[in-house]
Amino acid sequence: KNDKGKVYAILLADTVQLTDEGAKLLTNNDVSWKGIAYTLETDEVELVDKDLEVLEETSTSLREQSKQQRQKEIQKNMAEEQERREKQQQLAEQLRVRALAKLEGREDPDAISAKAAERQMVVSYKSGPSSFPHEARPGRLFVDMNRETILLPVYGMHVPLHITTLKSITKNPELGELRLNFIAPTHMQRSTTSTGAQKQLSVVEKAVKANGNRIFLREATYKCSDEHHLNHVLQQVSDLRKRVRERELLRKQSQGLVKQDKLVL
Repeated sequence: KNDKGKVYAILLADTVQLTDEGAKLLTNNDVSWKGIAYTLETDEVELVDKDLEVLEETSTSLREQSKQQRQKEIQKNMAEEQERREKQQQLAEQLRVRALAKLEGREDPDAISAKAAERQMVVSYKSGPSSFPHEARPGRLFVDMNRETILLPVYGMHVPLHITTLKSITKNPELGELRLNFIAPTHMQRSTTSTGAQKQLSVVEKAVKANGNRIFLREATYKCSDEHHLNHVLQQVSDLRKRVRERELLRKQSQGLVKQDKLVL
């Protein structure tokens, strides 16, 4: 210890041999003060270690953020590429159908559907109200499964609307209401201006667009205390829409088919 009571260490750097002839230095290494002395600064070393840990954590966080950003960009690019491929497939299918129609000497399907939309109107009862089903009771909803038509009571009389004109149907069990939404020119405008792949309009929708200057029924709400009747109408409408969708899908799938000649054995 020194005079102040602090503990310190001394390392002998030289080895000296004492003889009768005198002292003899046996150390051949560097004996300067800089070569034999050093100080341990423990506090500074701990601070440096902490700084290094903070730097490593910051670097790891930056790498994770960069990795997440790259993954988002990759996912976005993949989604755009998938959308582009789907669009290309749709265009290729349209070209294939047109080329097939040209080879077979038929008219372009798009032109045929456009002409059909101009002249084809869905007529459920050509003879008028006299051909309405006798089971339809005044003031009550009725679904004609044979004619695929919904008879709506309006001012004491039935108004027939074909099932293909129906956009959606919902039931509110708390209020005992049945709400029917129909295809109208406002729906057509909103659907044709939406982004993404645009679906081809059906014959009924094209007819609506071609006759947009007429008055269309957009929605109707009916209230009935007989919940069983509402459920029955809702089930009939659902079954009818399913039947029409399956038939339309089968018709679209059979458009590209070519009739094969009889085999000659």
